Amino acid sequence: MILDMDWHWNGDENDSDGRGGWTGWSWNTKLIPNPQELLEDIHSKNFKIGLNLHPADGITKSESPEYFAQMNSHLKGKYGDGDNIPWILDNPDFANVFANTILRQHEEEGVDFWWLDWQQHLTSPYTHGLGETFWCNHVFFNDMIKNRPERRPMIFHRWGGLGSHRYQIGFSGDALINFPTLAFQPYFTATASNVGYGYWGHDLGGHAWTDESNANNPDLVLRWLQFGVFTPIFRTHATKDSRIERQIWKFPNFPTMLEAVKLRYALFPYIYTMAREAYDTGVSICRPLYYDFPGVEEAYSYEGEYMFGNDILVAPITEAAVNGISAKEIWFPEGKWLCVPTNELIEGPCVKTMTFTQEQIPYFFKQGAIIPFNPETVKNVTERPDELILNILAGANGESHMYEDKGNNSDYDENYAITKLTYIADDAADEFIIAPREIKGSIPGLKSERSYTLNVYNCSKPESIYVSGNPLAPNNYYYNPKLRKLVVKVPKTGCDSEVRVISRH
Repeated sequence: MILDMDWHWNGDENDSDGRGGWTGWSWNTKLIPNPQELLEDIHSKNFKIGLNLHPADGITKSESPEYFAQMNSHLKGKYGDGDNIPWILDNPDFANVFANTILRQHEEEGVDFWWLDWQQHLTSPYTHGLGETFWCNHVFFNDMIKNRPERRPMIFHRWGGLGSHRYQIGFSGDALINFPTLAFQPYFTATASNVGYGYWGHDLGGHAWTDESNANNPDLVLRWLQFGVFTPIFRTHATKDSRIERQIWKFPNFPTMLEAVKLRYALFPYIYTMAREAYDTGVSICRPLYYDFPGVEEAYSYEGEYMFGNDILVAPITEAAVNGISAKEIWFPEGKWLCVPTNELIEGPCVKTMTFTQEQIPYFFKQGAIIPFNPETVKNVTERPDELILNILAGANGESHMYEDKGNNSDYDENYAITKLTYIADDAADEFIIAPREIKGSIPGLKSERSYTLNVYNCSKPESIYVSGNPLAPNNYYYNPKLRKLVVKVPKTGCDSEVRVISRH
């Protein structure tokens, strides 16, 4: 949860609620009379908290008298004009004092991470050629590494130029609220991986007012959210404008928006596994199709499509619907792909124009894929559920895995777990193997046993099913002939044991 600009005080005693300033470091106690209690209440609901910063104006005497006095004393009055200490983060004295007073105090109050927003200066007025935004990102991120070693370092920030991928999570700024802006973002997000910038997020729904017809267009906000499901960062945001609504439960199509949110939570085991793979390989979660199909012209020309991890192709709807229906021309690479919302199996390479209702998101499982999902019971991605759902597109052998670690830790190189997943296709039987979980180091809190639901698409009706050599009772599986989908319920099993499911045709 982000507390945006109005968490801080603007120093104007004549302002009834203290709003109006871009910058500041002291709590706005007119709006937030007990900041510590607020942060504790937010934490009790299992949220992480970030504060928005616009630091370029420095620390002023009128705005932050407590912090101004502390810093001025430490700096011995060497910087500023007596009423303002300028923002000179490239000065070691300033940087150290600032971190050890302002940052440490707010972190002790409960701030988990920082959102580094607007700076006036493109380059530092003090150090020739030093990018102001890049340097803020560098200092804040490394300050967290040094001073909060028990946590995984993370900041939320603006693009500071090449090299900014080191600081992980960025946002694309004040995007206009209209369909053309949405249409640009799939290309933009995937192409950013070419410079290693794999965690690019957007203000889902758009940020800046354009006109009345777009501002709260339910179709536009829905399609933006649905695109966001298949991006590294899933968050809504807009400028502070009473004409713009971002509380999605206030929209007439909220049930459909909620389904998109639920899908995002379901996808989390897959997303987290692909995040680890991105860390190990340098290949981002979102990437252009030419990463996987470099010798094919369509992989370059169909810029609105991209791979989301290794096994999901996404072609978001980015144009207004006509009578509730959206048509989209989609290129499918070589292989077979399952259109998940329509259950259509498509054999590539081919170009196909498809139609989708507002409830449907064009995303496609690759044949042979084994894609882990959370069950619907998961309401927070830090949960470790007792059940795991495995989505399998039958017809071709496949291998995958699921990654787990402690969560908000910084020693994930030494402490993590991998569960290997294998699918073997055969004319007589399909075999699904969940290997014993391999643990490197120590990870407290891992589930010792799990049940599994296998959703097997594009398969024949089984004559019998065996789990680890034992016949599975018919009430633990069912087959839908119309969808050619098999659902297998695997009873709870120790995670240190192999689970082998055989479906005989």
